[in-house]
Amino acid sequence: FAPSGLLLAASDVCRHLIVWHVAQETRLFSHVAHDDAITSIHFAPDGNTIATTSVQGPVRLWHTPTGSRLFDLDGSATTMILNAEFCHQGRSFSYLVEGSSNGKRALYVGRGVTPDP
Repeated sequence: FAPSGLLLAASDVCRHLIVWHVAQETRLFSHVAHDDAITSIHFAPDGNTIATTSVQGPVRLWHTPTGSRLFDLDGSATTMILNAEFCHQGRSFSYLVEGSSNGKRALYVGRGVTPDP
């Protein structure tokens, strides 16, 4: 769920990222997000960005209001990415931490993780 509780993001066996507006019972968008199985989906603290991870990597960031893919994180692991989670620090900076199957961790810091309004 998004921090507001209004949106729900999930994946299916066809590698789609699907986002629903819960109260309106409508699907906002559905995209093939990765070439292989999605391993985690997390909303940024402001709800405007979604991070997805997959069996083959990379971490991908999506713009929640439009459903458009923002970018792949450079340097994200090329092995199975098990998880990526946002941590909010102050008003405009977010941290995104990823963990992969080879035991490596990566930390991404800055405004580029969540687009400024």
